[in-house]
Amino acid sequence: RKLLFLSYEDFDELRVKKVPWFSLFLLVLCSAWVILSIGVNGWAFESFSVNPMFGPSAETLLKMGALYAPKIIEDDEWWRVLSATVLHAGIFHWLMNALMVVFLGIPLERVHGTAVTALTFVGGGVAANLVSADFSPLTVGMGTSGGVCAWMGFCLVDGITHWNLLKLLNDRTELSIRFILVYALFEIVFMIALGYLPWIDNFVHLGGLFYGICLGLI
Repeated sequence: RKLLFLSYEDFDELRVKKVPWFSLFLLVLCSAWVILSIGVNGWAFESFSVNPMFGPSAETLLKMGALYAPKIIEDDEWWRVLSATVLHAGIFHWLMNALMVVFLGIPLERVHGTAVTALTFVGGGVAANLVSADFSPLTVGMGTSGGVCAWMGFCLVDGITHWNLLKLLNDRTELSIRFILVYALFEIVFMIALGYLPWIDNFVHLGGLFYGICLGLI
């Protein structure tokens, strides 16, 4: 039966030509923000016992816009639910999330476009921070993890719901589709495991994942 859409190879060529503007902007912004936070900390890193992520102090992170429920409620600093999505606890924290943006955000943006990718990340990041502020109000939180987990949930639902359509494009893609889904599940488990480390909040991961799954179903 003749299909009325491009072959997988043709689609892949068109996809690669798309520039992932949002993902690149996010990488630049987060990189600049982590450098700025270290500068505000006097170009010094806290000891490993204080901040194992090789970064600044909690006081500096709060100045830079980290998530902290009392400041949101008592000081009306609502913008923290957004600013915390581009702030990281240190170099190690930034590196882990930067790799996730490269290996997950860029391919997602090339397939679904900048608008969907940005909406999933920003909405997921804000929703994840709201969940964290509600269930863990005294935690100083930050990072792109909420948005990244929203991407994971979105990709997982997208791959499962369009499994048969993706197979129609080219039977040889079935193995790669399975690999992507298994990889997504592995990353979800990995992110939840990371949530038990200091400065990383599992409520952010779960909140972002739930938002991404809901958006993917829509």
